[in-house]
Amino acid sequence: MRACFLKRLLLLLCLINCVAVFCQNRVVTGTVNDSIGPLESVSVMAQPTQKEAALKFAITDDKGRYRLVLEATLEYTITVSYIGFNDESFTIKPHDNVKEHHFKLLNNNETLKEIVIDYEVTPITVKKDTLIFNVESFTNGAERKLKDQLKKLPGVEVDREGNVMLQGKKVTTFMVEGKDFFGGGTKLGVENIPADAVDKVEFLDHFSEVGFMKEVSGSNQLAVNIKLRKDKKEFVFGDVQAASGPDDFYKLHTGLFYYKPNLNISFIGDLNNTGSSMLDFSDIARFEGGSSFLLDKKASTELFNYAGSNKDVVDNKTRFAAANFLFQATKKLEVSGYALNSGTDNNTKNETFTEYLENSTTTYENRLSTGSNNLAFTLLKLKLKYNPNAKEQYTYTANAKFNTLNANNLLVSQTNINTTNFTTAANQDNFSFRQFLEWHKSHSAKANTSFVLSHSFDNRQIDNTWMTDELFLSGLIPLQQDDFYNLQQYKNVKNNTLNALLKYYLIANNFNHLYFSAGNILDLYNYNTRDWQEMQNGNINDFSSAGFGNNLNYTFNDAFAGVEYKFLIGKWTNRPSVFLHVYSMNTSNLSVDNNFARVLAEPSWYSEYAFSNAESLTYDYKLDNEFPGYNRLADMYTLQNYKAIYKGNAMLRNERYHRHNLNYKKNNIFYGLMLNTFISYYKKNNAIIDEVVLQDINQYTTPVQRSNPETNLNFVGTITKDVYKFNIGINTNLSSYKYAQTINAQRNNVTLNSQDVGIALKTRNVKWPYITLRYNKNFTTFKSVLDSKVVSDVFSADYEVIIKKDFAFKVYYNYQRNKDSNNLPTDFSTLNASLEYRPQNSPWLFEINATNILDTRRRNTNTVSDFYITSQSTYILPRIVMLSLSYKL
Repeated sequence: MRACFLKRLLLLLCLINCVAVFCQNRVVTGTVNDSIGPLESVSVMAQPTQKEAALKFAITDDKGRYRLVLEATLEYTITVSYIGFNDESFTIKPHDNVKEHHFKLLNNNETLKEIVIDYEVTPITVKKDTLIFNVESFTNGAERKLKDQLKKLPGVEVDREGNVMLQGKKVTTFMVEGKDFFGGGTKLGVENIPADAVDKVEFLDHFSEVGFMKEVSGSNQLAVNIKLRKDKKEFVFGDVQAASGPDDFYKLHTGLFYYKPNLNISFIGDLNNTGSSMLDFSDIARFEGGSSFLLDKKASTELFNYAGSNKDVVDNKTRFAAANFLFQATKKLEVSGYALNSGTDNNTKNETFTEYLENSTTTYENRLSTGSNNLAFTLLKLKLKYNPNAKEQYTYTANAKFNTLNANNLLVSQTNINTTNFTTAANQDNFSFRQFLEWHKSHSAKANTSFVLSHSFDNRQIDNTWMTDELFLSGLIPLQQDDFYNLQQYKNVKNNTLNALLKYYLIANNFNHLYFSAGNILDLYNYNTRDWQEMQNGNINDFSSAGFGNNLNYTFNDAFAGVEYKFLIGKWTNRPSVFLHVYSMNTSNLSVDNNFARVLAEPSWYSEYAFSNAESLTYDYKLDNEFPGYNRLADMYTLQNYKAIYKGNAMLRNERYHRHNLNYKKNNIFYGLMLNTFISYYKKNNAIIDEVVLQDINQYTTPVQRSNPETNLNFVGTITKDVYKFNIGINTNLSSYKYAQTINAQRNNVTLNSQDVGIALKTRNVKWPYITLRYNKNFTTFKSVLDSKVVSDVFSADYEVIIKKDFAFKVYYNYQRNKDSNNLPTDFSTLNASLEYRPQNSPWLFEINATNILDTRRRNTNTVSDFYITSQSTYILPRIVMLSLSYKL
């Protein structure tokens, strides 16, 4: 009832605000042409003659059309300025009955002269691959950080994890003044750069770190570049914040920045016990470095525990410090780097109910888990970039990573049969070092060369402990009878990777390119595991005699060469390619050796038809191969947890799959319409699947390779439309995943379907309160031995208003309802609010901030998997109310 009341109250509040500010408007439409025809991406500015009234603007579409929504009671001067043409303008008064006006621009034959525009700013500048926003045109002054500004820009989304998307496409590189900011991840930048330091936001599609290689790189990366205000350059800026509240909650935070032409320095520091996190997983993964030119198929996941929100805990303490620098040593040499250290101490509590779906029977498990975790990591990076001239670049990058994890857990597992208490401990000590050398050269207008060489070393050590007074995993592990059971496990993984690529780009003309590539990827792994029982009398029961313990040496090599042909026919761009790969795998585990070699062709085809700069259709096909990881090839038994044993398979080979992607996007500025749809389909004909043997809750898993096809079909669609001073959006994500699963020697065909549909409403007037309403509904169905489903509803609301210029009031509400196959609903809601007071022309800011106002103590989730359904309650931080004081430099 409380959640329903709050939802209705927020909706009523939003409607009242919208009705209160709704006023009469007039719409003026028309076209902009030259002597040849329509002009695209021309800014049409409507400057009001009344002071403090808002500037209006529009941008012409591919047919030269524009549409202006003006205040009916104001007088405007409407001006069109375009490089190479004389300015054209006309004045429209409140009582003029003007609904349409067409501009015809004349050449001024002075294209090299600077054009002086008699209005202050251009809200949006559109180029082929660049979109530039002037933030003042879309903000109202209530914004504290960059993320508050970004979410008010048309077509831009910022989620609560700090990820930025433009028209549904995720930003992959974050820069300030054209330079990477802390490795190029978005979260640190959007949550720490002060809003008053930002002048413009530039989105750069098809971004390449090497400027003169953009034409041939084929990059699909999206970058955002933050342009600072002139008064923030060559000065220290940033802020310092201190906050405190009842129950000893605290937060200390600082973000300090110094930018000048040859030296940039940034520092971010944070101490809190409120669950705030400075990083997400994508940021940490980016810190590990890499090269966009390499064919690196590995993905790092061991840092997952160090990223994301820390609010799903009973209590938490976080320490974070990071420093970033860039020094322009000479006109040709640039030196940059950063040092980052983070530590987290937390306590967790989870209650989990799991229903295991066996072929003929169903087993239940209730599990209570309480844990204590200590995590720490340090990242160091140094980058040297040398440009001997405008057509050549050398880059050397080195980074090191140290991370540790110490986790202790108390676990109570209650099943249909018995109850078992466990004490577990996990300790990890990991180190990695990576270095990259790149050389890029443009020999002429028709020839470029790239050479990239990388080396990486990883060393991971893991110690696990399970202790209990009851027998467990009976028949799966060789336990000896004892009064108390103490199981120990040691794992060590060492990996060396050497990766090299040479690529030559031949540009025959503007319509035909040829690219030649050759390279090699060498992976060397050494994987050791040992499992044993420490007896109460001091003896050791080594499990190696029962087939446990691995000593795997794994060598993987991929030597490849290929050719790509890029050609342009009118508006149609194509890039077919074929690569020949010589793959080899060698595994040695104890006394068993396996060797495998194969020569495989991997064709691909990329095709794009550009209807205009704002509308395109893209198709991408690739035949690819994926090889099993070292852990899947280790064919001795390994203890995974208190209820699971795993055994690899040294006979696994490559998975060969077809991947198809189709993307259509359209940005119609005249109608205020943005549309982006994406369809993907892949099919594996020889997929690796896990065969599972279930005995009550105990699981024995081993991977096998089958000829059964595995398919995945996915559709993602987003459409937004400006209606009056609102923006309405509809999004959908539909997927169907089909594969075969073997449980207890019975093979089953599995279908996992998911449908997610949502709608969003935003206000688009800087004079109004900023309001965002979202609703999403998700259906997940799992069809196998038994059918199961989960239905979820998610509603969220953001509200932000300026009160008498000095006060800013913000509210965020989220409500989620899940329902499983038994129609048992679980609800979760959270409400956060803040009131800020910032005296005009004062560097001080006072804030009362409250999170989890409803004092919700548990987050409830439902999930379905191959052979179980899970309902989980995660205990979270309580209501936190704090008073904070900030000083802006």
